[in-house]
Amino acid sequence: MPEIFGAALMGSGGVGATLTITGVAGDICNITGNGKTYTKTFDSSGQAVFKGLATGEYTVTMTDGEQTSTKTVTVTADYATAITYFAATISITYPATSTCTVANSSGETVASDTNTGTDAKTWTATVEAVDTYTITATATDGSKTKSATVEITAEGQSENVTLSYDLVLLDAKGLNSAYRLSSWTSYTIDSNGITWDTSNENVRACITPAIDLTEYSSLEVVYSITNSGTGNPAGSIGFQTTSDYMNYSGNDNNNFNGYFKPKFGSIKATGRVDLSSMSGKYYYAHHQQSTKKLTVHSIILRRA
Repeated sequence: MPEIFGAALMGSGGVGATLTITGVAGDICNITGNGKTYTKTFDSSGQAVFKGLATGEYTVTMTDGEQTSTKTVTVTADYATAITYFAATISITYPATSTCTVANSSGETVASDTNTGTDAKTWTATVEAVDTYTITATATDGSKTKSATVEITAEGQSENVTLSYDLVLLDAKGLNSAYRLSSWTSYTIDSNGITWDTSNENVRACITPAIDLTEYSSLEVVYSITNSGTGNPAGSIGFQTTSDYMNYSGNDNNNFNGYFKPKFGSIKATGRVDLSSMSGKYYYAHHQQSTKKLTVHSIILRRA
């Protein structure tokens, strides 16, 4: 992906642009563009300055006779860039309608790309130093983000990274608009989550449509429960194969393929289900027996 410099032509004296390239002192620097090639030797400070350039795309090459490094720049104004013999690549697959950035350990963005399509995109970023890089995908609307780190230790190293977002079914913004809550018991939804205030009724609820769990590693649910009795209320939160309101009886969890047993307590708790061995489509569901009040604050399916 070419570097693009400036938005208007602002060359020295108003005639052409100046491109300052930092490389290895004493090595040869060539730039080719607009049908012309210019050659200079990097000075003792490692700089080669090309003045009076017409706007356009230029290929910059540095060589010492044994090794060569090349990069592409698009010049529209005076600017400076650096070239190095070290190069490694990171092939990144990231989600649709998102921007992906590569940042070094100092937090400086060294490469970026934007995916305006409706499918995941694979993009190859070139990095020019040994470092630990953070690759981050951010949804265009800012609603989701996902990051991973890659350690580059050698010239010519090639790494692959796939970023995909967690599935947020419920958070402070409400229930994901692609899903619907079906409940045998009355409930309310607000910024605190989904609340069933049941006066000791059974809670039976399900979220539709079914979710393909193949790509997810875990379910994470933040919840709080109060009831009128003692001990922990009987119930399960997790995934079942049907969207029916099935009767829940005591500790019978035959209807669930992956679940956790929630605990009594008015403070928030987090329940988790390991989904790494589950594949195919299932319905997210709650079955609670004799519950006075159940609030589910968030529901997130985590990817690996």
